[in-house]
Amino acid sequence: MSVQRIAAALGLCLVASGCAIAPGRSTPTTSVPAVWSQPVPATSQFQQALAPSADWWRRFGSAELDRLMAQAMAENVDLATARYQIQQARAALRAVAADRVPSLDASANASRDQNLDGGGSDSGWNGGLTLSYDLDPFGRLDAQVDSAQFALEAEQFGREATRLVMESDLAALYFTVLSIRQRTTIAQENLAAAVQVLDLVEARVRAGAATELDLAQQRSAVAAFRAQLAALDEQDRVAMNGLAVLIGRPPGAIAVQETGLQALSLPRVATGQPAELLQRRPDLRRVEATLRASDADVAAARAAFYPSATISLGTAVSGAFDGGVSTLASLAGGLAAPIFDGGRLQGQLDGAEARRLELLETYRGAVLTAFRETEDAMAGVDTGNRRVADLAEAAEQAGYAYELSRIRYEAGAADFLTVLDAQRTKLSADDTLVQARLSTFLSAADLFVALGGGWDVPPAGTSLSSAALD
Repeated sequence: MSVQRIAAALGLCLVASGCAIAPGRSTPTTSVPAVWSQPVPATSQFQQALAPSADWWRRFGSAELDRLMAQAMAENVDLATARYQIQQARAALRAVAADRVPSLDASANASRDQNLDGGGSDSGWNGGLTLSYDLDPFGRLDAQVDSAQFALEAEQFGREATRLVMESDLAALYFTVLSIRQRTTIAQENLAAAVQVLDLVEARVRAGAATELDLAQQRSAVAAFRAQLAALDEQDRVAMNGLAVLIGRPPGAIAVQETGLQALSLPRVATGQPAELLQRRPDLRRVEATLRASDADVAAARAAFYPSATISLGTAVSGAFDGGVSTLASLAGGLAAPIFDGGRLQGQLDGAEARRLELLETYRGAVLTAFRETEDAMAGVDTGNRRVADLAEAAEQAGYAYELSRIRYEAGAADFLTVLDAQRTKLSADDTLVQARLSTFLSAADLFVALGGGWDVPPAGTSLSSAALD
């Protein structure tokens, strides 16, 4: 074929490239509420509502939590894993994008042929360069690059989601440790009071003013308080072990100095509008990016049904070791189209389509879950504050009742069952109050996280793959 005919065929290929199959954009059908159904009411105990920020945990006012969070950012195993997943996705993108640029190959060899009949020998060498380019007339390579690009963005959003989960888990464990320390202090105080009552009962038994039954009941109460301290000690160790692992340290390698939730402040969270959640939450953005990658996969699978076109330019040089060199240049173009493949291409297209439909439903479910998590956290903050106020009053009155019952018993104006019941009620009320306060802190942290944790949203049209998120 002459060079003119090759050029004409390649020109047709270039014209055909105008028919490239661009990936479609799937549009999830998800209803978004205009307002939240459970807004968090403003109360006098809160400061001004704070919008979520990337360092949302600082709103709780704990320098120790800030320090632990900084250590986790540097050493958490899950975050390190996510960084390497991003590197893999970025390498995959470079590998796919390389098919869109010309490739240059070089070759060289030498030979020596010996005539076995004694007629002498021939020796020579040859080498060459070949420049090849896939014209991609129907956009198959472009679609594959788009898919890899969105896959990279999905991994980057995934790392942000992983970091947010890690931050949430660390804050929850830290709050739990402080609540256990505070409950331990309360249990120790109640144990000391119970021991004082036991001394009183023993004295009254010796004086004949109390029975052995009273003594046995109080000894049982003292033993129960000690058993509760042992249970709290176990909970503290388990929580500390979990905290250490989140920070990337072995159990026992970290210490927490604070002794109670009273060292923290409880912020009020500005929730914004429900529609903002779709852009603020990195887990939703990850599913969305994966959906866009599936759109590109469908486009690539469709383009595979159409012909591919390549062009190559080659230069070959050959010669003999004893002299003489020849040079040859070539220009070639080729078209290749599938005719029969046993349904392989159709199967790949059907699989890509099914994957796209699956991700549409996955995205819709993720959005609904995000709204539910936010509403649940808002409800927890609202009801938690009211519950804490009521339980604080209950604990105060239980303590007052216990003091009165003990005084009356010592004066002989009340029976021991009254003291015993008041003693148990006081411990239960104090312990329940601390747990309720823990619940409000956990709900506040959950609300920050459910709203996306203040993760910075890139401007519209910005490609995450070009951002230095890792």
